[in-house]
Amino acid sequence: SLDKIVKANVILKNASDFARMNEIYRSYFPDGNYPARTTIEASMGNPLFLLEIECTAEA
Repeated sequence: SLDKIVKANVILKNASDFARMNEIYRSYFPDGNYPARTTIEASMGNPLFLLEIECTAEA
């Protein structure tokens, strides 16, 4: 479940989408209990993708 996530890597197609992505991302976690996160801008393998999120979770 999402409460087991300890680290997330977020790849955005456009850095200008960061504020909106951050708003949505935070809605999935209790306030103040956000996992560590790295966010970068990069091109996507599929031009239709706007972002990719990879998570590491504890067992």
